[in-house]
Parts: sequence; C-alpha cells; structure tokens
Amino acid sequence: MDGAGLPDLVNIWDFIGEPDSPKSPSRSEPDLEVPEGIEELPAEDFETPCDALGTSGGTAAFYALRYREGREPKGLARDFFVGKDVAHARDELDFYAKLSAVSGSGGSGSAWARFAAQAMRCPGMARLECVKPSQTPCLRLLLLLENLRQPFLEMRLLDIKLGTETSVAGWKGKSRLHAWKNACVDQRTNSAVEGFRLEGIEMPPRSLEERILAVVNAKSTSATAKYISPKVIRRFTLQRLRAAEFLESWLDVSHFGPGSEVHAQKALLESFRQVQGLVQAVVALEVPQQWIGSSVALALEVGTMARLSVVVKVFDWGRAELTTAEEFAALKVEAQESRGHYWRQYLRALGRLFWELGRLAVHRCCCPAWQVLILELRSLSPAVFRAAVLGAGESFGTVPVTCGMGFFQMAPEGGAGEVSVPLLGSSPDEPVVGSVRVHVTAPEGGVGLTAVRVLEAELLVQELDLATVRVLAFERLGDAKMHLEAFQRGERSAPARGHVCCQSTGPGRCGGDGRPGRLVWEDRLEFSAGPLAREAVSLLEALPSPESWTEMLPPSTASCEEVEEKAKVFLKQLIPWLDAEPRKVACGSAHTLLLVRAEEDGEERTHILGWGNNRHNPLGLRRHGDKEGKAEKVNGVFECTTRPFEEGEGGKRKAQTSRHLVEVSCGSNHSAILEDLELMPETGESETGVRESLTFDSVLDLAGQAGAERAHRAVPWRYASWEDSCLRELSNSRQLERCLPPAPGATDGGRGAVEPMGDYEDFLALRKHVRKLQGGTPLLLHTNGEDDLQICTFAVSQDLQALTWRRCEGGSACRLPLAAIAAVDVSSPGTGGHFALKVQLRERQANLPQTLELICTSKDDLESWHQGLRFLIGDGAAESATADLEQKLKWQEQLIERLQQENNMLREIVKRKDATIADLLRDQNKSIKTESTSRESDEHLQYREVAILRRKNKRLQNELKSKQQTISGLLKLVDRLSQQADAETSAQETAEEEVEVNPKDSRPPEAKAEPKAEAPRDAAAQAREAREAREAREAQAMEALEVRQAQAAAAQAAAAAVAQSAQSAQSASAPAAAQMAQMAQLLGGSPSGQGEVAKMFMGEMAGLAEKLQMLEKAAASAPAPAFQPPSRAPRGKGPKSAQALEALQREFDALENKKRVVQHLAHTLEPEPSDSEDDGFPLR
Repeated sequence: MDGAGLPDLVNIWDFIGEPDSPKSPSRSEPDLEVPEGIEELPAEDFETPCDALGTSGGTAAFYALRYREGREPKGLARDFFVGKDVAHARDELDFYAKLSAVSGSGGSGSAWARFAAQAMRCPGMARLECVKPSQTPCLRLLLLLENLRQPFLEMRLLDIKLGTETSVAGWKGKSRLHAWKNACVDQRTNSAVEGFRLEGIEMPPRSLEERILAVVNAKSTSATAKYISPKVIRRFTLQRLRAAEFLESWLDVSHFGPGSEVHAQKALLESFRQVQGLVQAVVALEVPQQWIGSSVALALEVGTMARLSVVVKVFDWGRAELTTAEEFAALKVEAQESRGHYWRQYLRALGRLFWELGRLAVHRCCCPAWQVLILELRSLSPAVFRAAVLGAGESFGTVPVTCGMGFFQMAPEGGAGEVSVPLLGSSPDEPVVGSVRVHVTAPEGGVGLTAVRVLEAELLVQELDLATVRVLAFERLGDAKMHLEAFQRGERSAPARGHVCCQSTGPGRCGGDGRPGRLVWEDRLEFSAGPLAREAVSLLEALPSPESWTEMLPPSTASCEEVEEKAKVFLKQLIPWLDAEPRKVACGSAHTLLLVRAEEDGEERTHILGWGNNRHNPLGLRRHGDKEGKAEKVNGVFECTTRPFEEGEGGKRKAQTSRHLVEVSCGSNHSAILEDLELMPETGESETGVRESLTFDSVLDLAGQAGAERAHRAVPWRYASWEDSCLRELSNSRQLERCLPPAPGATDGGRGAVEPMGDYEDFLALRKHVRKLQGGTPLLLHTNGEDDLQICTFAVSQDLQALTWRRCEGGSACRLPLAAIAAVDVSSPGTGGHFALKVQLRERQANLPQTLELICTSKDDLESWHQGLRFLIGDGAAESATADLEQKLKWQEQLIERLQQENNMLREIVKRKDATIADLLRDQNKSIKTESTSRESDEHLQYREVAILRRKNKRLQNELKSKQQTISGLLKLVDRLSQQADAETSAQETAEEEVEVNPKDSRPPEAKAEPKAEAPRDAAAQAREAREAREAREAQAMEALEVRQAQAAAAQAAAAAVAQSAQSAQSASAPAAAQMAQMAQLLGGSPSGQGEVAKMFMGEMAGLAEKLQMLEKAAASAPAPAFQPPSRAPRGKGPKSAQALEALQREFDALENKKRVVQHLAHTLEPEPSDSEDDGFPLR
C-alpha cells in the first residue's frame, strides 16, 4: 500500500494455506528419515501384510500389528502395539522422539518420566507392508503405539479433546482458513463452555446410541438434511455433550443386569485415581508447553463384569511440540507468552475434567442411603442446524427442557412393585402433565441397590421431540422437596445439602397401541448406596479445598452459575498460579506497567512481565553491569534473580540518572518493584527506618489482586516510578492498610495477631467503591443559601487524603481534606428518582458552608459515595454514626424479636404437621386394601376392588348353597308329612263313606224284619262312631293346615335370608331388589318384616318338631285296625270331603308357585362360579 497509513492486505494464499506456486513433489512415505531418539525396528519381527483398523475419528490410518512367534518383547503380548501411518503424523513422530530422550535422561523419578508413563508407549517405528480394503498392498512407515484394545474383551473408549482453542493459524502447518473453521467448531461445542469436548466414542451404550439415532432420523426429514450429513450430525451431537452427560454414558453398563452399578462405581473411582495422577504429572512439568488439539483417552471394559479394567492415557500429538527448559529460555518473548497462554488452557481443561469426575464420584459413590426418587420427563430438541449457527451459548440440541416432574418416596421397610407416578407441571394452567409408570425395587432403609425400571408414560401435553426420563436419587427428603417446589414455581433449584445422583434413559418410543401421548421405555437404572462410600470418601478428602470437599463438588442439579463458580475455586486451589494472567495497572501518571508474578519452583527468581509507557516509547532497560551499547529496548519477559537493574537509555530521555531497581516476592504470586534507598546516587542518603512494603500492584491499583498479602516486613525500600514527577512515598500507609486484608500469621509489632477487617466480599465491595471515587463522578452540588445547582466532577485524591471537585463549566478546583468531614448521611434514598447525599463538616471552611448536599444520578453512585466516604473519613465519623448504629441496633432487636415469634409459630406448625403426618401414616397402615395410596393407580385399585368383591361373592355363594340345602331338606320333610297326612285322611274318609253309604241289601223282607229289636242300639253306636271319625278328621285337617303354614313360613324365611344376602353384596343390581320385593309380596310379607318372619319361622319349626314326635309316639302306641277288604262298589264323595280336598289342592298349588318363585330368585342371584382366588393385585 501507499504511505496513507492503511495496513497491507493479507495474501489470499496465506489465508487458505495454499502456496503461491506449487510445491515440488515430496518424497514417498517409506523414504522419510527416522528422527534421532526413535529406534527403527526390523520388519522381520512382524507378520505382514498389516490390515487396516477402523477408528472413530481422525485422519491418520491405523494398522493391526502382530509380532511373529517368539519375536515379541518379554512380558508383552504379540498384539500389544498398533501402527499409525506417519504420513499424517510427522510432528507426532518428533514428539515421541523428544519425549523418549528427555524421559530417559532425567531418570525414572523426573517430571518427564512421570509424564511419559501417562502417555502411550512408543518403542519405535517400522517399515511394513500394509493393505487397505479395495487397495493394493504398499510399503508404509508406521509409528508403533500402545494398543489400548489389547487388555480388553470389549472396550468403550472416550476421545476427549482438551483446550478452548484446538487450532492456531500458522502453527504446525495449520492454514488460516482451516484455523478459522476449527475456531467456528470450538465456539459451538463444549470446548467454549467447559474447555474440552467429546470428539468420539467407541461402543457407546444403547441409550446414547438411540439418542444419536433419533437426532439423525429427525434431521433426515427436515429441510436442512441436504446441508448436513448423518456423520456430521453424529459428531456434532457428541461434541456438544457436557461432561456430566458423556461421563454418565461412559459408565452405563446396565446391559450387565442387576449389580452393574457397583461395577460402574469401581470404574469411576479408578478413573478418578488415574486422572489425578495425570494432573499431578502435567503440573510438575518445568516450563509451559503448546499442545494444541491433544486428547485424553478414557477406556473401560464393557464385555464382562468379572474383571475391572480402566485405562487413562494422553495421545494425539500431531499439533503439539515438546519444549524443554533450555529451549523455552531461548524463545522470544512472544513465543513464551503464546506457550503460557495455551498451556493455561490445557491445564484448565484437564483440571476441569478431573473436577467433573470428582463431583460425579462424590454424589454417586458416597451416599449412605437413598430416600426419595424424582422422575423428570425431559424433552430434547434435535435442532442441529440452529445450534451450529447460534453457537455454544444456545441450548438447542444440548440442554434438555424439563416438562414434568414426579415425586416418589421409598418406604423405610423397602419393597418392590410397579407404581404410577403423576408428573407435575411448572405452569399453574397445567398442574399435571401426565404420569409415568415404573417398577421400583427399594432395599430396606435405602441401603443397598435401588433399581428403577422405566416402563411407559402417559402425556397430556403436546407431542415432544425426543423424550427422556431422568431419575434423580436424593439422600435427603428436604432436598427433593425443594427441587420439586422450585420447578413448580419456575425458579432455580436451591443447592442440595445431601448427595444427589442422576441417571437418564434413552429416547422413548411411541406405544404400539396407537394411543396418542403414550411412550414406552426398556431402561433399567440402578443406584447403589453404601458399598464403596468409605473408599470414595477417603479418596476425595485428599483434594485441595478451603471449604468442605462436598461443597466444592455440586451435583448435576446445580445451576450453571454455581457449577462455574465452584469449578473456578477448585482450579484455583488445585493450580494456584493458573489464573495469574499479567495485566496492566496504572500508576496514576502517564506510565503503565505490567503485573509481576513470582515463580513457584522455590528458586529465588522472578519474571518481569513488561515495562511500558502510555505516551512514549517503551523504556530501555539493560542488565546491571552491561555497557550502554548493549542496552535493549524490550517490552517482554526477563528471567533473573534478585539482581538490580539500571534505567537504560530511552527514546526521549531526560537527564541521566542511575537508579537501582530490585524486585522481591511477597509469597503470594506477586512481586514488588522497589528502589534501593541506600544506593540512590542523587541524595546519597541511607534510610535506616523500617517501612512496611506492599505489593506492587496494590500501590499502583489501590487494592491490587484479590487476596493479596503484605510483602516481607523490615525491608528498607520505597516504591519507584520512572520519572521524578511520578515518585510517590506512602506517608500515610494506614489508608491502604484498611484496603488490604492482613497476611495469615502476620503480627502487629509483637502485640498479637492482626484481626481481619471484615468479610472478603465486603472488602471487594469497599475496594470497588474507593476506586470509583478516585476515578471521579459528575454530581450536582447544592449548598446552603443557594437555589441553583452546580454540575461538578467530584473525586478523591490518589493519596486518599482530600475530596476535590471542579465545575464542569470551568473554574478553579476546590479541595476539602477528608479529615474535615464529620459525617456522611443519605438525605434522600431514591424516593421519586432523587438520590441525595449530605456531607456535614466539622468546622466551617473558607468559602464553604457547613453542609454540602451531593445529588447523584443513580443509586449505584449514591451507594459508592456513601460507603466510600464513610470508610475514608475513618474514626472521625464514629461519633456521628452512633445514632445510626443505635437505630440499626434497635431495628435489629425488633427484627430478631419478630423472627423469634415467627420461628415459634413455624415450630408449632411443624409440630402439628408432624402429628398430622404420623396420624396419616397410622391410618394408612390400618386402612383396608381398597384405599388408594400414592403408589397405586386407579386401574390397579379397580382390579383390587373387583378381586375383593369376587372373594365376597364366593363366600355368599357358599352361604346361599347351605341355606338352599336347608330349605330343600325342609321342603322334603313337608312333602313327606303332607303325603302321610293325605294317606291317613284318605283311609279315614274311605271308612266313613263305607259306613254312611251302605249298598242295597239283597236279603228278602222276611229276613230284614227279623232283627228289629236290635235296631236302636246299632243306630246309636253308628252315630257315635261317625262323630268320633268326624272329630278325628277335623284334627287331622287342623294338623295338615299347621304343616302347610309351617311350610309357608319356611319358604318365607328362606326368601328373607336370600334377600339379606343380596343386600350385603355390593354388586347387587336394582332388578334384583325389585325381584326381592315381588317375592316378599308373594310370600305374604314385606321387606321390612323379614326379621319378624325369621323369628316366626324358628318358632314354627320348634312346634313342628314337637308335633312330629307326638305323631310318631301315637302311631307306635295305636292298635292295628282290623282288616277290612276293600269294597268292590264305586266310592262316592260327601259334600264336606269334596270341599276339603278342593281347599287342600288350592293350598298345594299356592305352595308350588311360591317354591318356583324362590328357586327362580335363588338362580338369579347366584353369581358366576370362580374356582381361583386371584385378587388381581400384582404388588403382593
């Protein structure tokens, strides 16, 4: 370009990574030179040709290697190594060569040797004949690497790529275009959120495979299917998974069946140990490294549960460079800063992965007992295209949305069975969104293995995209209730005080019956409590943490803000210098310097991370003792001991001075640039007094880094700047001492320990207010006796001694010592948008009133000026603040009294609630089986009621059968008595008719006239016999009538018993009741008189039995009548006998009719026979 100051355009070929002219053809792969430090193994040791292996990602090809019989190294299997094609791994070959050299030279105990044990073993390389499918065999140069699959029967592997940035333009041949494409991927995946991402997985579990397949199938029918291939969708879905999700899938061994959770917990603890060793080995390395795009492999045995096999290794060094301490010292400043930047990314990602494993272990392995289960119905959107466009900050396709939540409390005595749990919604318009049916197996007391088998769900909401069920096991009942209540209110869940374990199912499938809103699953989730708790606690308690290690590891239910906050605190404790980024601080003048950080290796040397000038060129510095000609103008890093420096010759330099600047460490990752007072050539004075020295950044930036400590005491230094006009001595160091917390263990001149001023949060807020006051704020000034308001810029001087302000319209500056301020009060706290502050002076100042009123534009300005000025005026405002403190104390006492009353009221409420719960539990234990509980659905309750009614119906059938037998026996007895009575009556009537109706006498009249003298006696005898016979017939008729009445009473009593049985059965219908009423009417009674009929029936039965005994005795004692031959003449009927027979026939017909009605009613009320006693309730 011309000299107009416009930058030159970037060459398009440099951007896309293509040269301006084509390169010369390179050498073939087998002709590549073997770097120094790598041994070339003879090809005769291996079987050829080598077949290609399938991989889950990457561009380099892998080949299966196998030693010939007897050629394998001692103690190794023949397939212990695999071959990686060097054509795509040239830089990786150099990395392993240098790693082999530095790890061997330092011994087995060196830092590089410990790191080499965490990487894959590499014995060397070999030139072997390789073959790919549909290709001819060819000779290739292979790098031998450890075969991770060798010790496994079936291996599940996670490829986790570390670092927020996985590519750098111009680094290891990466073009700008490809670096930009990789940066787009980084910003839209988990790398931008947690610092790493899942790049690939081998042998995923069924739940994750179904989830990925559902996303692929959903996108295959969308409009964007032609832009994204299924392979890209699968990989992008994996890359957006959070660590808690893919670690849960990695530990999913539910295909093993019952007891698989214990195997998963053992694998989790073993992986935690190995990752901890990896973090320790990496942190111990001497100098920062630039390892771009390297990965961590987590391998787990999923083929058998008989043995536990877990492997953690670091690999993929294609974009990495191993740098030794000598090589790092020889690098330029820019290169060193670049390595430090990417090294912190690598350590931050590795530490975050270690933290994720730790919080998964603490909540999955350390719980003593599980009490409550929460079932969450979650919906996952398959919007891959929108997620790729919007970036990692959006939740499309990554963060599921909870649609409903169910609560299930396990019984203390344990048990197993199917339950239907209602799903509660988060909207008042939809309090219930459906139900989910699960089979729960709970141990006694929650100690042991809890299994949850998700079966189906009935939804009342709209159709979901990808529906999954997440089961949360809670240790504490209160945590589960707070989680559910927060969801119903639409708020963020409160931090759990106990352990919480989360596991999820795969996507649900639509039911085969075609019902809308019905989803089915076949997932079995397990939660184990107790077996490995002691081992996990002992392992996790060794973690560095200022708080409780359980509080530093929140569960998966925690909010994103809480997770990020805890992770940062954990990483700061794990690697203290990780966040010590150099930053610029101003000294209050025209100069800017960079923060100086001390080394952590125990040596007496520090790094000066830059000296600069805001207005002029960078200052020229040279080491003490060098000639002026060798002075260097630098703006970077010097590695040095505590040697003095001289101010070199700058670009626009004033008078030559000779100052000796020395840096000392304060022991808290800070250093101070101090001026040697004893060697100052300008004055030649030597200061013998002892002055407390603060950290460099604290002086120049008021309060410095959070948590900065005081430097060493008794150091005769003072702070130096670059010009005399910037030279500042701390004449009143107490002002800054109030801004800094004391160092741990610091003493106050032998008078004891220095008490901290307050909480750390108060210190940060106070420091913020003071900084704002130093920067200045436009305020409205209102003085007594003046109606107008003046717009002024108020500020506190840099030495924190005076309050200054200047009118914005112009004018002289006003200065008021802070010691002259007596009190600072808020006159208007913001009513009507008016924020006013009243400043009361001790004495009337010249040209100033006794009271100043400052009107602020916002509430933040009011708070900053109020808190800041009250702090800066110090003890002078103590007396004026007494009234405020007394008022506050009074308010606090009132508040405490009110809170105590509320507390007592809440305690009473809790007592009543506990009593009510206890009563409900007792009622629940005493209740009948038909009562509905939270574990039974309406359908199951109906089955149970039907089963109970069947048992009652069976019992009633047996009672009815016995009563029918009694009635039939009574009817037979009545029939037998009726037949006997009819026979006797017929015989007597026959004899009487023979007497009354005599046949014609065939004798002659002479013979008839002969016995006339005996006629009167025979007539009297006959009349007497006829009377006796008539009386006997009447007695027999009365007995027959009594028998018939007893028979009617027995039939009526049977009908009453049948009616009572019909009324006791709950399944009796209205027609049956009508038939009962009809039967009662036919029997001559009413339903209301059934009890009286039964009593009459019992009395008549007793009388009938007595009469039967009398008849039997009379029949036995009566003499046998004389034999009379039957008459040959036809018999005739008398008028009385005919009437008696007709009446008797009518009574018999009526009894037969009643008998048929009773039999018909009994047949109608008889239920269907049931041979089985099944109650239909599966929870037996």
